[in-house]
Amino acid sequence: MFTKSKLDEIAARLRDKPTVPPQEKMHTKREAVQMLKPVIAGLRKKGYSIQQISDFLREEKIDLTPSSLKTYLQTTQATRRTSRKPDAKTANKVSSEATHDVTATGGSTASGGFPVKLGIEEL
Repeated sequence: MFTKSKLDEIAARLRDKPTVPPQEKMHTKREAVQMLKPVIAGLRKKGYSIQQISDFLREEKIDLTPSSLKTYLQTTQATRRTSRKPDAKTANKVSSEATHDVTATGGSTASGGFPVKLGIEEL
């Protein structure tokens, strides 16, 4: 149990607490590579290898193997590619693949079932 005066004292002390400074968001290694990608691309243009860039990052406490660095760089490129609108050539290929027919059986043949053609969009 707390008295009213005790709660008033607690409230006053709590109100007097200073504002906590905001903490910076922590980023994963994958996010770090994404954010540093333009700089990494610049290093590649200057002739540095993935191994050397991995070593530079390790010196900065971003511990990545060369294969992980390469994977993260490729993954960020693939993600960007899939978010774009398909060009006409790609759209036609996807459209033609989507119209391939799939055969399903409408029941067992013993009970008089029959094969049914279904387009993928009907599945």
